[in-house]
Amino acid sequence: MGRGQRWNPVNLRNLRLAFGLSPEGFAERVGSVSASTVRRWESGRHVPTIHHLEAIADAFDIDLAVFFEP
Repeated sequence: MGRGQRWNPVNLRNLRLAFGLSPEGFAERVGSVSASTVRRWESGRHVPTIHHLEAIADAFDIDLAVFFEP
């Protein structure tokens, strides 16, 4: 991501809700992550690694930029 772009946890939660998934269902779809990790990401307590962001983008067929704000 370019300069000035930050992780926005609200975007992850909105994605999960748009697909009608619980944190458990989201974690299962992404794989290699737990529901508690998804909750920590959504709360902003933790930031996903680029590996996890790529796995999420692949699982939902979206662009990585969805997760960042200018």
